[in-house]
Amino acid sequence: MVGAALARSAAGRFEVTGSFFGRPVDHEGAIYWDLRQDIPPVLDRIRPHLIVHTAALSAPARCERQPEDAWHLHSRATGALAQWARRHSAYLLFLSTDLVFDGRKGRYTETDAARPRSVYGRTKREGETACLSTCPSSAFLRPALIYGHSRQGDRGADEQICRTLTDGRSLHLFFDEFRTPLWLEDLVRVLLYFLERRPAGLYHVGGPHRLSRWEFGCLVARSAGLPLDRIHRVSLSTYSGSPPRCADVSLDCVRLKAAIPFALHSPEQVLFHENTR
Repeated sequence: MVGAALARSAAGRFEVTGSFFGRPVDHEGAIYWDLRQDIPPVLDRIRPHLIVHTAALSAPARCERQPEDAWHLHSRATGALAQWARRHSAYLLFLSTDLVFDGRKGRYTETDAARPRSVYGRTKREGETACLSTCPSSAFLRPALIYGHSRQGDRGADEQICRTLTDGRSLHLFFDEFRTPLWLEDLVRVLLYFLERRPAGLYHVGGPHRLSRWEFGCLVARSAGLPLDRIHRVSLSTYSGSPPRCADVSLDCVRLKAAIPFALHSPEQVLFHENTR
């Protein structure tokens, strides 16, 4: 989702080589690349000046079932990319996650200790460490819950909500689980800004509003004209699945605000004002 959107937006500014694994993408010249295999030979052939690592096993439950794949994609591959970037003076951007936090505090800053509770969060945190220790000139970003238009129409957090309600199914959304929902187009704009200026280090990237899953779901449904009566307000105390859910991984993005010359949009602005789209 993020990689495809970035490739489209970057095409007019950079010479872009995209890659795919599970499903082909519509970016011209994109290559098939299994990041569980040898990475340096592919990079030696492309010789990139800028590398953006957006590949992920992004469903936490799937990471619990496939921990080795999660480790290969989020940790091992990130380390290999960072090593190549350091040797060739390339700039690396790695997308981590807000789920490196345990959710006990909320409004996390970059100086707060990461205490992931899932395979997904732990392997992403290992990728961050690989960036920091191997290639200090790289940057790693922690995006929040991402919503927006995906090519398949089923990847954005809002798209998943709309699809469920459109199909006539019900949703059970937690009123006590909080995120800082991030519009895909805002994330792409941040990535492009970083690629042009190459800042290093860790940055949180979240939207300006802290919302519960239930609040966000109601916003999405109202904006799409979908029925609210099929959205059920439930508590995290009723959840017993795996991995454990994190109550509040909302992000404080003061460092990012100081680094970029534009503001990020709230879900209300994006969902209810067509001129942001």
